[in-house]
Amino acid sequence: MSMQTNAWRAALAAMVAAGVSMAGAARAETVLTFADSFPDGHYLAEEGMKYWMQRAEELSDGAISWTYFPAGQIAKAGGILTAVRDGRVDAGYVGIGYFSDKLPLNSVSMLPGMAPTAGAGSPGYWAMLKADGPLRQEFLDSNAVPMMGVMLDPYQMVMATPPLTTPEDFVGKKVRSGGGAMNLTLESLGATPVAMPAPDMYVAMERGTVDGTLFAINSVKPYRVDELTESVSTNGPFGTFVITIAINKETFEGLAPAEQEALRQAGEETVTHLANYVDANVGKRLEEFRAQGITVYDFPPDVVTVLEEALTEAEADWVRRMSDRGLPAAEVLADFKRRMQP
Repeated sequence: MSMQTNAWRAALAAMVAAGVSMAGAARAETVLTFADSFPDGHYLAEEGMKYWMQRAEELSDGAISWTYFPAGQIAKAGGILTAVRDGRVDAGYVGIGYFSDKLPLNSVSMLPGMAPTAGAGSPGYWAMLKADGPLRQEFLDSNAVPMMGVMLDPYQMVMATPPLTTPEDFVGKKVRSGGGAMNLTLESLGATPVAMPAPDMYVAMERGTVDGTLFAINSVKPYRVDELTESVSTNGPFGTFVITIAINKETFEGLAPAEQEALRQAGEETVTHLANYVDANVGKRLEEFRAQGITVYDFPPDVVTVLEEALTEAEADWVRRMSDRGLPAAEVLADFKRRMQP
């Protein structure tokens, strides 16, 4: 490993008091660092990031342990892939929408209407990340190896306004977006996307910078957005956000084969575990919103039809934009659709 990487690791070791050392560090042969941007207690940290780290420890019989830096301590959401690439951290959370420049074809997973649940979409996306193909290659080109990938439940309109009951209600609304293909989705509806990381969303809604957000139902409460929300849709075909974990390529290749296999197997298990958790909890969150006085509503069938027609333009626009960059968008889209479950 480079002297720069070793220097960073020395600095990180000095920050252990600010991080969380996972169990078993004292007997581990390999101590790795992990970074994410999630606030304390967020389900994606507990059921995704920490779950993967814990399973890697267990599957390696304690040979691997972690020093964990949550909540943007090492880098904000949009900087973690760069931190992994440069060796400032060994592994970390990579949200696909934040890296449309480095992972453009991976944003196919965020297009509208691809999968009705996390369980229906995640296995197919993860299969593409594991295969030798353009989605995996984008990670490798950033000196990173993908360890798991999960498509969340379809995003919904979480608004500080009354329900959006007609297609015209979308026009002119300023809506926070996770970036990437999600911007195209909102533009196709006549809304104005405002791309920003999730941790910045509360203040943007509080100040009126945005009227609401396109967001996963399970993620509303961890970011306290429910405090500012008046209405939440339940059946919009808006696409989703995608959660991945990546590890520095040199770090991964420097591990013992058994350690590499432990990380791979932990990734397989995390995809299943997190997708199941997401799908099992959407209904519970909606009931909590109703109890808080938030209007939870379905779009009528005729409105859903109009939305689906408008959103097909987002897909065509994505293919055009990727193709203009010389990327095999049509082939990737066809392969992705083939792998999706109804």
